[in-house]
Amino acid sequence: MSAIKIKEVALELFATKGYENTTMREIGSLVGIKASSIYSHYISKDELFEQVVQDLINKIKWENIDINKIKASITIVDIKTLLFNIFSGYYNFFANNKLDLLLWLRLRNLSPNMSNIQANVLNLSYGKPVLEVYIELFLYGINHKQIRNSSIQMLVMSFFAFISGYTDSLRIMPNPITTEQLTEAFEIYWDGIRYKE
Repeated sequence: MSAIKIKEVALELFATKGYENTTMREIGSLVGIKASSIYSHYISKDELFEQVVQDLINKIKWENIDINKIKASITIVDIKTLLFNIFSGYYNFFANNKLDLLLWLRLRNLSPNMSNIQANVLNLSYGKPVLEVYIELFLYGINHKQIRNSSIQMLVMSFFAFISGYTDSLRIMPNPITTEQLTEAFEIYWDGIRYKE
């Protein structure tokens, strides 16, 4: 019995039943151990949940945007390509990892007493809050005439909504959309925010 097996079972239960509806006893039963044995690996259910969430965060590599590196770059960074890679990264990852998708969707709806977990999710990019990184990213795009000069808040919210809409669709669509459809969807989105002379 290992901590890895406990986390695998916990991921499945947290993703399908939610944090509140999952018990350590149930996790132990599915692993084949007593619930008390889990505590030799994890201090509490909260710590186990945090580890499962951290594992998910660690898988989301494409969102590790070093905004300082982008701003310091001698060449202008292509924001369109960067945003497409983030979008397609989320979509393709969650299309191929259904339990991670279910957990991700549940993380968006955690109860207020789980705010420390939400804070960890929001700090994906080199320890900076994701919202702050996206604000800087869109400002960079505006300053380099790649994105139209519009409300930063609306630009960031539209990007979050765009990603969320397509990742949420994975729960109801029988099959993921094709790469061509993903590209077409992004082109439609991009046309609405791109800089126009």
